[in-house]
Parts: sequence; structure tokens; C-alpha cells
Amino acid sequence: MTELLFNKRLQVLDLVVRLTDDTDLYFLYNLVISEEDFQSLKVQQGLLIDFTSFPQKCIDLLEQCIFEQDKENPRFLLQLTSASSAFDHSPSNLNIVETNAFKHLTHLSLKLLPGSDTDIKKYLAACLSTVKEEKQQLEQKLRKTEEDLTRRLNYAQQTLSEKSRELDKLRSEWTSQTTSLSSRHMQDLTAEREKALEECQRSEQQVLSLRRENSTLDAECHEKERLVNQLQTRVAVLEQEIKDKEQLVLRTKEVLEATQQQKNSVEGNVESKQVQISKLETAVQSLSEELIKVCQETLGMFETAAAGLRTGSVPHNMLDSKGFPSSLGHGFPITSTINSKYPLPLSCVSSGPRSVLSAHNQTSGPKAGLISSSFLLCHLYSRLWQEQMVLAAHVDYEVSAPKICLRKYFRLNFQKKKNFWKCAFVKNLHFTIIF
Repeated sequence: MTELLFNKRLQVLDLVVRLTDDTDLYFLYNLVISEEDFQSLKVQQGLLIDFTSFPQKCIDLLEQCIFEQDKENPRFLLQLTSASSAFDHSPSNLNIVETNAFKHLTHLSLKLLPGSDTDIKKYLAACLSTVKEEKQQLEQKLRKTEEDLTRRLNYAQQTLSEKSRELDKLRSEWTSQTTSLSSRHMQDLTAEREKALEECQRSEQQVLSLRRENSTLDAECHEKERLVNQLQTRVAVLEQEIKDKEQLVLRTKEVLEATQQQKNSVEGNVESKQVQISKLETAVQSLSEELIKVCQETLGMFETAAAGLRTGSVPHNMLDSKGFPSSLGHGFPITSTINSKYPLPLSCVSSGPRSVLSAHNQTSGPKAGLISSSFLLCHLYSRLWQEQMVLAAHVDYEVSAPKICLRKYFRLNFQKKKNFWKCAFVKNLHFTIIF
């Protein structure tokens, strides 16, 4: 055992290192280190701490040795080496060694002197006095413990006797209460059994009635389920019909809207057509008046022509290369044929972008004196073109002697192209003169 003791004398601190063995009372090594001794030790072993920190560092190193002593390969070791026996009073070295992979590193090496007989006696006397003091302290503690335990034992015995009496009293009370409770329980159990039997009988009757009701309800439930299935099927069919009707209504609405739009369009067209019809009626009325006038003029010309044919004194009348423009800026084709017992030099020339119609009457002979009505006819066609209409008509004129019949057939077809009308064709114009 290593002891570190400090002596304080006149404010001077000394470090006392004592090494003993509990199994060997004569094993004793001592070392007293003063502050001056520490300075020389510090220089010799290269210590980096001061004297005040040295004792705590020594304690830390010794604790490391104690901690590592039970390991197989301890890292810190405490070594005591002596050159001779302990009786020649030669110093021994106490080394604190750390073992690493490189070397055995000695942290501290102290020279301890073995204790003399006087030192051993003093040490043993101190140990004996310490043991006596500890013995007295232990005896006093033992006496106090005995007195305490005796007092506690008496109290426990007294308490035990009281608890025993209470237990006996409680046991007697428990016995009486158990007896009364048993009898009461038996009575209650008998009453409950009878009541339970009655309840069981009533329950059996209720079960029978409930079973009958359950069978009836099952039949009703099956019937209701069948009705529900039928109604669900009917609902599905009706929903599908509703969807079909809704689609039909939507289509009907669409058709109605389209019809309404078409109706509005037709009404607008009807109004425009009515306006056009009124215009055409006005044009037809004016054309009828002009046609009557033209017929009267033509009749007069043919009467004059007939008189000239009888006398042979009809003056020369020629209408050459006269163009008849339309309201659209380009001409229209006309084809004329004359059927007569006497060939007449009446010709129609249609060439170029504008149509030219010419007629020639001779001054003598049976074919002289015929005044052509080409100008009037072309004028009539021009008016029909300006009115922008499709018209087919014929007019017959008759005179008394010689009989002259003029039949005019004409037909104009137009196609609407954006903002103008285009003439498609004009049917043949026939003149028939009968003498």
C-alpha cells in the first residue's frame, strides 16, 4: 500500500511517500520530498509541473496502475527495484512505467528508503492506535445498533400482539359475516334461479314468436326484394328512356332552332321575293304596255310593207351594224330565222363581244318594202335583260291582205354571278310572213 502524506510546518509543505504491505508488517519504505528536493527531481527527470500539482499527478498515475492491474497486458505498471535485501537499509527505486508499442516509458522514478526499527515501531504503534480507535468506534456503533434493534424488536412484538388481536377479531367478524352472507347468498341465488327460470320460459316463448315473425318477415323481405329488383329494373329502363327522351328533346331543339333559322331565312327570302315580285309585276306591266305599243307600230309597218309590195314603190330602208348593248356592258346572242314563200334577204350576224343584227330590204320586187323590226326586237330584249328575269312569250300579229303573221318566240335564261346576271342563251326568233 502506498500512502502520500503532507506535513505542514511553518507554512512549508513536505510530500511523504510511504510504501507498506498489509500481509507483511515489517515491509516499510519512506520518502519525504520537500519543495527544494522537488526542484532537483524536476530537473533530473524533466518534469513539467510545479510542486503544488505534483501530488495530484502522482495520485492519477497510481490510479491508472490500479485500473490496469487486472488486465492481461496492463499499460501502466508500478515497479519496485532494490539491489540488496531490505535489512541493509539501501535505497530502492519506485518506478511508474507506461508500456507502448515502441518502449517502456518511465513517467516517475522515486528513491525510497527502507524503514528503520524505530520507524517500523512508530508505524506499527500508529496502526495499532488507529485500529483501537476504529474498534472503539465499531463497538459504540454496535451498541447503538443493538439498542436500536432491541427497541425496534420490542415495538414489533407489541405491534404483532396488537395485530394478532385485531386479526382474531377480524377473523371472528369475517366468519360471522361469511355465514350471514352465505345464507343471504343462498336465498338470493334461489330467488334468482326461480326468476331466471321464469325469464327462460318467457324467452323461449318470445323466441318461438320471434321465429314465426322472422319467417313471416323473411317471406315479406323476399317479396320486397323481388319488388325492389323489379322497381330497380323499371327505374333503369325509365332512366334510359329519360336519357333517350332528353337526347330526342335536344335533337328536337336543335332541329327546331335550325327550322326557326330556316324559317327566318325563308321569311326574309319571301319578303325579298315579294319585293322582287312587285318590282317584276311593275316591270311586266310596263313591258306589256311597251309590247302593245310595239305591236301597234309593227302592225303599221307591216301594213306599209304590204302596200309597198303591191305597188313596188317602197323606199330603201336599211339597218346595218347597229349594236344593242345591255345594262351589264356586254352583248347578247340572237338567232333569227324567216320562213316565207318568198326568200327575203334578212340575216342575223352574231360575232365579237357585242351582237349585231342587220336587215336589208330591196327597193323593188316582191321582197322590197319589208321594214325590219330588228331594232324593236333588240330593244325589247335589252329591256328584258335590264329587268333581270326569265321570260318566255310569243305574240301573233295578223293583217288583212296580204296576210302577214309575225310570231315571236323568245326565252332568256339568266344565272346569278355574285353581283350581276349572266345571260345563258336566247331561243330562236321566228318570223312568218304569209301572202
